[in-house]
Amino acid sequence: MIRLAFILLAQEHGAHPHALLDPESWGLVFWTGCTFAAVLFILKKTAWGPILDGLEKRERTIADAIAAAQRDRVEAAKLLEEHKKSLDKVKNEAQAIINEAAADQKRLLEEAHTKANAEAELTKQRAIRDIELAKHKAVEELRQKTIDLAIGLAEKVIGSEVDKNKQRRLVDDFVQKYEKN
Repeated sequence: MIRLAFILLAQEHGAHPHALLDPESWGLVFWTGCTFAAVLFILKKTAWGPILDGLEKRERTIADAIAAAQRDRVEAAKLLEEHKKSLDKVKNEAQAIINEAAADQKRLLEEAHTKANAEAELTKQRAIRDIELAKHKAVEELRQKTIDLAIGLAEKVIGSEVDKNKQRRLVDDFVQKYEKN
């Protein structure tokens, strides 16, 4: 159809019908330029606008994504720093609790040791007191038996009955004087 238009146009101007298509004439250059301009105009109106709009949108999207990534990176760095501080704080608190528990354990052990020593000392004192009481009781019993035996022996030696209470006082006085020496 375009070829027919060229032929008709060439006949109107009195030229040879193929003169416009002749590579050695300026007609082919003219029509090639017109075709290029028409294609360029059509592409600009239909293709270049949407392509450029799409590229600009894509460029804005990429720039926004880069800016968002940078903001996220800064935010992540802040969060990481806060997390590190929080972790250090928790570690310090845990160490303080451990130290406090160790101090409490040491204090409790010392208290238990002191209490055990005090109880052992009380038990020792009580045992010594009981031993002393038992010793005095045994000595007293031995003294009474010794006095009874001495009086009984004196009765047998003398052969008569003696006043037991009087003799007991005499022997008791003698034993007390003997214990003092």
